[in-house]
Amino acid sequence: MTNEFCEDCKSKSEDISAGNVLSLNFMGRAFLGSSNRCSHCGSTERKLFFFMLVPLIPLGTWKVKEAGRGQIFTRKLSADGIADFDTHTIYTPEQQRRWHKRLIIGFVIFFVVVNVVIRVFK
Repeated sequence: MTNEFCEDCKSKSEDISAGNVLSLNFMGRAFLGSSNRCSHCGSTERKLFFFMLVPLIPLGTWKVKEAGRGQIFTRKLSADGIADFDTHTIYTPEQQRRWHKRLIIGFVIFFVVVNVVIRVFK
């Protein structure tokens, strides 16, 4: 399989990579779902999420093409979600406030869930 996207997929997406999509101990970034398989190049549209046990923050929609042995090639499909960490985007103050608010809410939800689980199994 080649890493080339077809011209149609290239025209609908930006040449921005998702970078290293890693997770460790149920924390990190991961693609979820799969839709709109391209009949020409075989790529699919997938949502990238930051998660801690559960998906917390959407990081956008990407065209993903698998190249075997766990290797993938990605292109940014839409501007929804928070801009990816690897794009080196400079955020406006409003975007920074929204990002910080989502992080705080995510951590609060995580700690509440952990405390509930601890109390249930105590």
